Amino acid sequence: MHTIAPYFYLGPISYYKKLIERQSFAFDPNEHFVKQSYRNRACIYGANGKLNLIIPIQHQGEKKTMQQVRISNDSRWQKIHLKSIQSAYRTSAYFEFFEDEFLPFYEKKYDFLIDFTFEMHQKVCELLQIAVDSSVTEKYIDTSEITCDLRTAFSTKKKLATEPVKAYSQVFEEKQGFIADLSIVDLLFNQGPNALSFIE
Repeated sequence: MHTIAPYFYLGPISYYKKLIERQSFAFDPNEHFVKQSYRNRACIYGANGKLNLIIPIQHQGEKKTMQQVRISNDSRWQKIHLKSIQSAYRTSAYFEFFEDEFLPFYEKKYDFLIDFTFEMHQKVCELLQIAVDSSVTEKYIDTSEITCDLRTAFSTKKKLATEPVKAYSQVFEEKQGFIADLSIVDLLFNQGPNALSFIE
């Protein structure tokens, strides 16, 4: 086993850059869910700066593996996330080309976080036009058994030492300046077909 990757919700650009670099990797549904991580949150560029979109999950005290985590659908989180994305990127260069691709994810009810994030990931890869060789592990894989462990490589709290891609135009950059390493959708909506060239 060479590379193990976590399931992220519209992961940051640095995440997709790393997956493309590794080319072949395996997702680990048996890793423990980590709170306040990209596993259930995405960072986009709103009118007032960085905006976190957080998928609410059901908390029952004990630690859970990713495949056990259920989404809490008591709130209208999907509607809120969709409206936030529309408000943030409606005037971006390629929003109208991609909006319909994401709509089904905010209309269909999902019970498990892993199902939602994995299907969303597949859609992102399709839109980026990348073919990655991914598999799913049957059990938790210990760090000693792999070459590259991406499960702990990304943090919502720590700034990267180096920016994952060169600066590109963003909707609100004149007001707030360039914000690096946001969700992959920021790059997609702003750069469209050119998005992949920024990552490779």
